[in-house]
Amino acid sequence: MRKQSVLLFVLMAMLISDTSVSAAEIYLKKKEPPTDPDSLRRLASIPAIAFINNDELTVAFDYPVGAVAIIIADESENVVYYSLIDTSIQQGVVIPVDTLISGDYSLQIEYEAVVLTGEFSL
Repeated sequence: MRKQSVLLFVLMAMLISDTSVSAAEIYLKKKEPPTDPDSLRRLASIPAIAFINNDELTVAFDYPVGAVAIIIADESENVVYYSLIDTSIQQGVVIPVDTLISGDYSLQIEYEAVVLTGEFSL
């Protein structure tokens, strides 16, 4: 059921954004896994997906993981976007990236003791 709601959110974001769809997934990976056993169990799967669709970056969660920090940094590691969302209320976010200059960026998603990272270019 959660996967269906995330898929619905993603499809709605794509339809709202523009009629010409050209989405590119941002592959997320775990950054230095934590060592405590509870956190290791939470790392069994990555509960988020991220992709670029035209001028928007969408981050969606399969299930609530609590408070999440979403950070975008440029290639010089300057933070160009920061947002804190509560995934028990909001299971995804659409971030406009049309104001960012062309270049390489990193996406970081942080919750509890977990840090997910991904890279993308504009």
